[in-house]
Amino acid sequence: MLRRQKRKESHDEDASAHPELKDNTVLHIERLAYNEVAAPADGAHSDADDPNDSCTHDEQRAVAISDRQLLSKKKKNSGELSHKNVFSSTILKMLAALLSSAALASPAADSVTSLPGYGTPPTPQWSGFLDSGVEIAKGGKATLHYWLASAEVAPETAPVVLWLNGGPGSSSILGMLQEHGPLIINATGGLSKNPYAWTTLVNLLILESPAGVGYSYCEASLSGGGCENNDNTTAAAARGALSTFFSTKFPELKANDFFITGESYAGVYVPTLAREILDNAPEINIKVST
Repeated sequence: MLRRQKRKESHDEDASAHPELKDNTVLHIERLAYNEVAAPADGAHSDADDPNDSCTHDEQRAVAISDRQLLSKKKKNSGELSHKNVFSSTILKMLAALLSSAALASPAADSVTSLPGYGTPPTPQWSGFLDSGVEIAKGGKATLHYWLASAEVAPETAPVVLWLNGGPGSSSILGMLQEHGPLIINATGGLSKNPYAWTTLVNLLILESPAGVGYSYCEASLSGGGCENNDNTTAAAARGALSTFFSTKFPELKANDFFITGESYAGVYVPTLAREILDNAPEINIKVST
């Protein structure tokens, strides 16, 4: 017992002189517990067999058991901490998965991965074609080109705002790249981030409308013909294209608030399209102020 006390005092002095040794307390206890509880092999020497040790075998076992209990408690606490770390890691991974799944599902074929003069868009973008299913005045069915830039925050719930340039015959890409889009054309002909972009609040959608404007086309244009439109067929084709947008391309945006805006001859496009949607596309969640 006296030798054990001296050993303990020596360890305490070392720990006091070297604070870094406190971190090794568990290792010291583990060695102590192992040496005094493990049964010695034949011919081996242990503290219990030392004739100079006045401590009885029962006393040694009691100390060893106490050491083991302390070690077990430390290991348990360590295990609980490890379990909590694993749990926290799992929660973080689940949140990341949820946030990832909350992003727009989007048609992969329409994804815009890089833009000339800029690179990866600041927010996800898509560009493609929408089948309107509508016969225009002359030229057959119209297929309209769209470009969507997602909102910077919560695009899955942000409003969808359709922008239309007027003309008639002006491409809505002009508004996207010169006024309110996430990127605008700079003085060198490249693209710069727009600090006043509408995408800080909304999912910005443009349509090149009517058929024959920009990349939008009609059946006749595929064989060298032209597309003839009037205000009524223009509204009907745009409504048909939007129905395809919400039902096929981005059904996850169908429940979002939908607004239409524009400039110039869009003063005709906007109200005629709104009327067309209210009359023939009740599934589109258009918001109209009265």
